[in-house]
Amino acid sequence: MLEVGDQKKFVAASPVLSRETLEKAGLGRLHSPPPLIARDAFVIDTSTKLDQLQAEMARMARDLAEMKARVAELRDDTDQTRRYYHFQESEQRTKVQKLDEMVRCCRDLKSRLDKVEAKGAGDYYAYTTFEAISKRLGELGRLEREAADLQRKVRINASLFCGTLALAFLAYLAF
Repeated sequence: MLEVGDQKKFVAASPVLSRETLEKAGLGRLHSPPPLIARDAFVIDTSTKLDQLQAEMARMARDLAEMKARVAELRDDTDQTRRYYHFQESEQRTKVQKLDEMVRCCRDLKSRLDKVEAKGAGDYYAYTTFEAISKRLGELGRLEREAADLQRKVRINASLFCGTLALAFLAYLAF
């Protein structure tokens, strides 16, 4: 007999039975599931659809992340292409400006050459190439050097003549 005043606890180990053991003993299906009613079917269908919707949203989120990565790559490629295009445009503009400057300098040089030859009856349209202009400038440079040589020779001759006159005058005064 147990006394009420005892503070002892009754501890007994409960055996763990597997499902197979219960089925062998015929106790596996003690409780059969109750028949489904319309509300339960609706709840099951709704939860299935919600699970499918969550799976679809997860797949769409992955697809969206992939699309974002692709768009970022395309944006980088587009930016790089745009920078390269602007670089090419600036290089082309620079080349055109340099060519325009060269043409302007050549026209200026030709007009100056035409002014130099304005007194002569030369063929002014013969200087359409750089080679012809260079040749004519070489000729004018040669003429300029010859003029400078003649000027130097005239000065030497004039100084010799003045020196001779001065010696003659001194000789006249000395006699």
